[in-house]
Amino acid sequence: MVDALVREGVEAHVSRTNEYDTGVILVLIDRAARSATVRAVENCEVIMITRSDLMALMKKEQTIAVKLLWSFVQTLTERLRTANTGVVEARKELAIVQATGTEAPFIPASER
Repeated sequence: MVDALVREGVEAHVSRTNEYDTGVILVLIDRAARSATVRAVENCEVIMITRSDLMALMKKEQTIAVKLLWSFVQTLTERLRTANTGVVEARKELAIVQATGTEAPFIPASER
């Protein structure tokens, strides 16, 4: 397992990956800057693959390409759903603040 941590000077837990998680590999698709640093929390094996090697593999092995892309879609769907839930919760809290003029009570995500 590995933890993803934000990079902007403050270390904060973002997510924990499971075995064979492909979420970390998404940077290979769109060339965007990394938004987090990954750190192993237990012994693990890591595979490093360059974007050009990944693209060459996907062109050569279409079955692998379909499986990888499907995995990426599933990862993105999960992340979008989580982000959407966060936005909905933030809007609810903002509505409380605007309606009452007081701050909404902080409730950790794990207790919602």
